[in-house]
Amino acid sequence: MKTVTLRKFPTFFSFTCGIFLCCAAVAQQRQGNAYAVTADTIGGLNWNVLRLIDMNDGAAVNRLGKAPAAAPGVQTAKNHAGKVAACAFDNTTHRLFFATMHTNELYAVNLNSNNAAPIKVADLRVNDPFISHPEENNISRMVIGADGNGYALTNDAEHFFVFATTGQQVQFRDLGSLKDAATNGQNSIHSFCTGWGGDLVADKYGYLYLVNLYNRVFKIDVNSLEATYTGIIQGLPQGFYTNGAAVDDNGQVVLSCSTYKQGYFLLDMSSLKATAIPNKRNDVFNASDLASANLLFQDKKDITPIAITPGSMGADSSNINIWPNPVPLAGNTFNVAFNALDKGDYIIQLVDMDGKVVVSKAVRVGSKRQTIAVNYGAGISGGLYVVQVLNRNNVTQTARKLFIL
Repeated sequence: MKTVTLRKFPTFFSFTCGIFLCCAAVAQQRQGNAYAVTADTIGGLNWNVLRLIDMNDGAAVNRLGKAPAAAPGVQTAKNHAGKVAACAFDNTTHRLFFATMHTNELYAVNLNSNNAAPIKVADLRVNDPFISHPEENNISRMVIGADGNGYALTNDAEHFFVFATTGQQVQFRDLGSLKDAATNGQNSIHSFCTGWGGDLVADKYGYLYLVNLYNRVFKIDVNSLEATYTGIIQGLPQGFYTNGAAVDDNGQVVLSCSTYKQGYFLLDMSSLKATAIPNKRNDVFNASDLASANLLFQDKKDITPIAITPGSMGADSSNINIWPNPVPLAGNTFNVAFNALDKGDYIIQLVDMDGKVVVSKAVRVGSKRQTIAVNYGAGISGGLYVVQVLNRNNVTQTARKLFIL
């Protein structure tokens, strides 16, 4: 895992999170589903309820939990304590990540467990922990990238955070300020009217896309930290300000607005044209944020979640090490070091993001720190994969992400 350490609305749209969830394993993302941050009721403004939704029509599938009151002693913006701003779903670990508004604390909830409560996994504060962040410093845009890392951005784009998605306390880094591409002109990613707010989605090639509050789109290169303005979305009604975005199973982007209760919209990223998603039952919650496991430009329309057994991605992922990571596509080989697993017979599997096992190798571990080379051969596509280690009973013992470039 590469170590990498993260805005959305003007003051009246701001949130604070610190969620208490009653999540069951059934809450793991299934085909057509995503996660949404909503209010208690349709049209409500207390954005502190986490729901599983159907991206095909926006209907709520299941209520997962609700944010508690803000922690005592922390000064937060008036009327926004306990509200949720940003979330991202990691399909490999089946964990939901949340950033708290005004304190920039990062939480994770394990959806493999029943009645799971959030675990605070990092502090991404920009200023004093007991003083409410000014709007420009608030984190309210977040996504899991194709490299398996989490990314989040402050409103003013001066702080671009990247974080690992495994461990009870995750590794993170502030990569600093994004820079505008020379072609951006007046559409600066740092400007309130052209760059603040909205949400992030990721593509299979490692780029991120920001759809901001005022429906402008930027493409972000996470390596150069350059943001390129690509245009403004057409087809959205007056009064629709994008707050949530998530990629559906067909590679299009579902858009939500925290104050628009007529339904969601579907964005074609190539044309930047949006069309309304039919809301036949009038049961779509206005949502302040959306999250899914899908990436833009995936090869297949049908996305099957990777099956990793509960507990296989625990707090300590040091049972194995993998290198190089990323691994060059033409290299054909990566190494697995067994650090803490008992002696015995195991199966190393390389699994793609469609859940297909592309490599399976039986191995015998005779000592700690034993290293085994795994060859994946020719014909494999670049992208994000999962390396799973199963015991002789086909039970996953540990799993790590591997990026093949």
